Amino acid sequence: MMGLLWAAHLRFFGQMIMAAKIPEVVALVQKSLAEGMCCVIGLQSTGEAAGGAVDDTSEELFSNAGNAILSLVENYCFPHDEEDKEKLLEEISNMALPPNPLDQLIALLGGPSKVAEMTGRTSRWVRSTRHGKDSWKLSRRVKDDRGELTINVEERKAFQTGRKLVAIISEAASSGISLQADRRCGNQRRRVHITLQLPWASDQIVQQMGRSHRSNQSSAPVFKLMMTTIGGEWRFASAVARRLQALGALTQGDRRASGTGGRSIQAYNIEHSYGMKALKEFMEQIEHGGPLDNTKGTPDFIVEAFPAGNPNQSMRDFLCEAQQVLDAAGFTDMAYRKAGSKLKTFLNRVMGITLEMQNTVFRYFMYLMAARIDKDKSNGDYQDGIVDISGSVIELVRCQDLFECPRTGAKTQRALLRTDRGLSWDKAKETLAEHLEYAKEHGFEDMESGFYGSKTVWDFVAGCKPVMLILQQRTQLTSKMRSKMYHVVR
Repeated sequence: MMGLLWAAHLRFFGQMIMAAKIPEVVALVQKSLAEGMCCVIGLQSTGEAAGGAVDDTSEELFSNAGNAILSLVENYCFPHDEEDKEKLLEEISNMALPPNPLDQLIALLGGPSKVAEMTGRTSRWVRSTRHGKDSWKLSRRVKDDRGELTINVEERKAFQTGRKLVAIISEAASSGISLQADRRCGNQRRRVHITLQLPWASDQIVQQMGRSHRSNQSSAPVFKLMMTTIGGEWRFASAVARRLQALGALTQGDRRASGTGGRSIQAYNIEHSYGMKALKEFMEQIEHGGPLDNTKGTPDFIVEAFPAGNPNQSMRDFLCEAQQVLDAAGFTDMAYRKAGSKLKTFLNRVMGITLEMQNTVFRYFMYLMAARIDKDKSNGDYQDGIVDISGSVIELVRCQDLFECPRTGAKTQRALLRTDRGLSWDKAKETLAEHLEYAKEHGFEDMESGFYGSKTVWDFVAGCKPVMLILQQRTQLTSKMRSKMYHVVR
C-alpha cells in the first residue's frame, strides 16, 4: 500500500511540475515562431491513461495530477469505510488542479490545426467555443486496418511541409521519425527543440533529440531543456544528468564527453557520494537540533527565511520546521535510517513539501554538498570524474607521440593499453583445486566444474578464444535438488 501511495505521490507532483512550465513554453514557442523558426516539443506522458476513456463533453479539461490521487483513493483506500472514501473523493474533485498539460498546450498554441501531434494516444480532448463559452470534447485519432496510428504520418508531413510549425512528440514517437530541417522538405525553418518533460533514462532523451538533429539538414536545431526553480525537479534532472554522463563515458571514453556543456550537466548530477554525505549531515543536524560544526556560520538564505534574534536561532528554527515537513512528507528519521540514507527517497519526498519550504530545504542540502566538495578540493581529495584503469594485468602495447612543445620539449602522447580484468591463470587453477577439494571432503562428486572455451566469442586483440572457469555452486553440492547453478569466472 505504501508503495502505491508513493508512486501516486511521484506521478502527482511530476504532473504539477510539468503543468507549471506550460506558460513559459507557450511564450518560448511564440517568440521562436516570430523569429522565423519552428518548434518541436518533447514529452513523455500524454495523459491518455488517466482521462481519455470517457466519451463525454465538459466545460473543464480533466487533470492528470488529480486523477493520479483519485485513482489511488478509488481503487485502494478505505475498503471498509465508504463514507470516508466518498468525502475524500469529493474533496479531491473540488481541488483547483492544473489540466492535462498536453491538451492544454495544444489548445494554447492554436489547436490541432496549428499543432502536429505525434504520440501514441488514440484519443484527445479538443477545446471548442460555443456561445462565448469554452468546452472540451473527446476526439478519436485515426487508425488504419492494422491498428496503427496513420495520423502520425499525416502530422509529420504537415510539419515537414510547413503547414504546421509546431510539433509535439512523445516517447512513442521518439524513434523512426525525422523532423530535421531536411534539404528535401518544404519546411526549411530552423528547429527549436524544447524538452518539456525530462525522461528517466538518458537514451530516451538522446533518441527524442535525435528526431530534430539528423543528417542532410540545412541548419542544426537549438535545444532547450525546460526546468523550473522547484527543488523537487532536481529528482528528474539528476537522473538524466547522471545517465547522460554515463552515456558520454560509454560512447566517447570520457564522462565529460557529452558536449561543451558537460560541466553544466555534471552540476545537475547530485546522486553521488557527496550527495549522500550531505544528506547524512543534514539528518544528523536535524537530530541534534543544530550544526555539529558551527565554524561555517548560518547561511544568509536561512536567516532571511527564518528571521530570529540571532543566526543560531534562525538555524534551529529552520531545522525544527525541516524535521516537521520531512516527517509529514514521509521521510522520517526512522524511514531515513531504514532506507540506508537513500538520496532518491529524499528527493522523492521533498516534492511533497510546500514550495517555499521545499526550496529552502533543498537549497540547504545543496549548500552542505557544495561545502563538502570545496573542502575536498582544497585538500586535494576531490574526484572529478577521472576513471582509474584497473585490471589484474596491464600492459603497454604502444605509445605514440602526438605533439612536442617547441619551447619546452614536453610531449603529448597517446598510449594504448591492454588490460586483463579477469582472474590470472595461476589463480584460476588454484581456485578450481580448492573447489574440487571442498567437494571431495564433503563426499560429493563434481564432474562439471572446470575450464571451458567460448564457442562463439573470439578475442581478436589477444588472438584466441577466451577461456572461462565454470564452477558448480557450492551451495548446490549439499542440496538434493536436481537443478544446478554455476559460478562463471572470466
